[in-house]
Amino acid sequence: CIRDRLASAQALPAGPVKMQSMQKLHQYKASAPTLDELSYQYILAGESEKALQLLAKALPFDTETQQKKLLPERVLELLKQQNPIDTAVLAKTDSWAVLAAERAELWRLTGRCDKTLTMLSGKANTASGWRSLALCQEEQNAEFALLHWQKAHQLQGQDTDAVSYTHLRAH
Repeated sequence: CIRDRLASAQALPAGPVKMQSMQKLHQYKASAPTLDELSYQYILAGESEKALQLLAKALPFDTETQQKKLLPERVLELLKQQNPIDTAVLAKTDSWAVLAAERAELWRLTGRCDKTLTMLSGKANTASGWRSLALCQEEQNAEFALLHWQKAHQLQGQDTDAVSYTHLRAH
């Protein structure tokens, strides 16, 4: 049974044997649990790029995997560590119903404020979402940016918000 094989592989101590067992198991039966365990082992081994490649092959995740958020959060965290961010992998997350603010911020970091604005305009409901909107609009529309900073600050005050807010008010 696949569950027994997964449990046996998970019970192994971290290292090359565990990695090899998880790779074989994932090749035999790719599933969210094997993706989770194998990508985690890659990260532990300092092979974040391999972890991202493995997860990227499985994108976009099904609804159940998205709702659990573990693997989607891992993909976004691995993308955030890249310089430059792999926009081809990020684009595979566009259909997700979860983590919109986090994905929009990654698009902003790639210079694609158009995608950020599309994803969050009228839908921002977290401080980080409002912050991304503010950062995208600072150059073109300082008044909108100021409103977005205020909203972000109301939801979650951070010292950086106050600094940016003060900076915008001075201009």
